[in-house]
Amino acid sequence: MAISKLSQKADYEATATRELKDPDGEPLGIKVTVRSDRSEKVKKVNKKIAAAAVSLRVAQGEAGNDAASEAWIEKQEKLQIDRLVAAIASIDWGDEEWEKGKGPLPATDDGTRTFVSEDWIGVQVAEWVAELSDFTKK
Repeated sequence: MAISKLSQKADYEATATRELKDPDGEPLGIKVTVRSDRSEKVKKVNKKIAAAAVSLRVAQGEAGNDAASEAWIEKQEKLQIDRLVAAIASIDWGDEEWEKGKGPLPATDDGTRTFVSEDWIGVQVAEWVAELSDFTKK
């Protein structure tokens, strides 16, 4: 068997749709379609995360630097949100809305960023992306 040919079977651009659950575990009727962490769009953000880590190391020098570390943590949190934004292909709100009487969030990066910035939502999306990234699971 030519192992090198097996990579042609891996579809990292595939998406999967999952239903969002509220913090109590109840389905909300909101369907979120996510991309793999290995998709090209998400890999671009992952490269920014790696570059930020290198930048921190350079800023810290030999002795380390608390201010640089704090700045890194803040930047890391923002970049992780950016990674989740890149991983979301679409959101079907069904009959739900973000704020009462105002409808769903706009289908823009800013709207998606607001959506995944809620910790209980971001955790679910991150889990779905990780599941999709492991393309060997059935």
